[in-house]
Amino acid sequence: MLCKFGAVPECSFKTELKSDTLLGLGTSTKSTRRREFLDEMDQVVPWSELVALIAPYLPEGKGGRSPFQVEALLRIHFIQQCFTLSAPSME
Repeated sequence: MLCKFGAVPECSFKTELKSDTLLGLGTSTKSTRRREFLDEMDQVVPWSELVALIAPYLPEGKGGRSPFQVEALLRIHFIQQCFTLSAPSME
């Protein structure tokens, strides 16, 4: 399969982000196609620069549920665009 980041192996994962540690899931050290793709995406995408550009425009989350982390939202959006997935398929 080909996406914006180059050749990508077929993946059959739902919504686990590269930074499994972001979600507290970084317990396995097994190398999977999903993990390899997300590691490659980390090398290509300047996450900290993108977060710095977007963060000033996000709502503060003063009332109600706290907002999602900017980096998590960006990663989800990139995966959606790369694999042409809908929002419900990312849940």
